[in-house]
Amino acid sequence: MRHDVSAVLLDEPLTVIDPQLRLHLRRKLKEIHGRFNLTMLYVTHDQNEAMTFADEVVMMNHGRVVQMGMPADLFEAPLTRFVGYFIGTPAMNFRAAEARDGIVRLDGMVVAGVAAGHVPSGPITVGIRPEYVEFADSPGRNVLSATVLDILDLGSVRVVDLIVAGRKVKAKLQRERALPAGDVLIRLPADKIRLYIDDHLVTARSGSSR
Repeated sequence: MRHDVSAVLLDEPLTVIDPQLRLHLRRKLKEIHGRFNLTMLYVTHDQNEAMTFADEVVMMNHGRVVQMGMPADLFEAPLTRFVGYFIGTPAMNFRAAEARDGIVRLDGMVVAGVAAGHVPSGPITVGIRPEYVEFADSPGRNVLSATVLDILDLGSVRVVDLIVAGRKVKAKLQRERALPAGDVLIRLPADKIRLYIDDHLVTARSGSSR
């Protein structure tokens, strides 16, 4: 690595490399970045690579920047549905809902604890990451009935496909968690719900997550 440059430009440098070697080279690049304190512009279509390698991620769509920030920012509060869909495995769950008089209703359920007082009445989209969909033992706030459709074993985690009011929702479980089956209840924690109008984030949350 040269010492007389102020920035290093990398365009898909690890795309066709063996996965294990790719992890090794990614660590080496981070070491070099820390050692020489150089600015690195790293272009990649691999979201995992971007999220684990970068200090700051610039998400682009059709040649335009749609969000820029730390990896956690893009994961926790995607500014558009595109970012929510592109970042995360599986992608963010999105469900059509309705806002009226500051209240959001999803499949007939009032979504409690979500700040929506300034949201105009009309169609709205509720978004939540599969990682934050919880399984509940009894009815309660933000609890919906669901049916387990399928379970995909990814090794350290399992992805549960659910049917909720006729549409699919995904939940992500750590391997040590017991697997659900049949008819179940799921909870959507209010602090993890994001609201979108015209595919753009309009609010995060307010109030308790339970």
